[in-house]
Amino acid sequence: MNGRRLSRYWLLVPLIVAALLSRDWVERPDSFELEETVDMRQSEADYYLEDFTTRRFDASGALEYIVSGASLSHYPDDGRSEVETPRVELYRPGTVWRVAAERGRLDVDPDVFTLLGEVRLERDTADSEDGPLTLRTSDVTLALDGNELRTDAPFEIVAETWRLAGVGLRSAIDAGKLELLSNVNGTFDVAVPP
Repeated sequence: MNGRRLSRYWLLVPLIVAALLSRDWVERPDSFELEETVDMRQSEADYYLEDFTTRRFDASGALEYIVSGASLSHYPDDGRSEVETPRVELYRPGTVWRVAAERGRLDVDPDVFTLLGEVRLERDTADSEDGPLTLRTSDVTLALDGNELRTDAPFEIVAETWRLAGVGLRSAIDAGKLELLSNVNGTFDVAVPP
């Protein structure tokens, strides 16, 4: 009797297997959507520098600018470089501009340095009657080839005899032009004759 029961179960096995296969065939999707994968090689830095300094010279061999920082990571996907605690020195006839920021991004085509976080720009000059000048702001875009500086953030410019504050500015560094965009407030010390 035991053998007959076992043989009945063996007859059910092919039916169960056929039911499972037909279920998988019915539930199978007509098409598969492939997810777009990210090539991690493109999003990783291809080189890294610590305590670096780089210089750029013009066609006549005169120093144009120096860029230095605590670290630089270059990313091949878009050619950008991420810089921690960047320092930039712009050399112009009779004037040196020194820029410091918390972090920055350098794009090489065109040469644009985006300085992020707190930014401090100082002008040392022997030719200006205003003497040294300090600009404090945040999130500055510095076009190294075009010699232009811009920010949409609040700023403060301090010189020996005057102070300006506002929101947003544009500057053509070599031309000495400054465009103040909004909420401008200034104070000027009047010279007292001797």
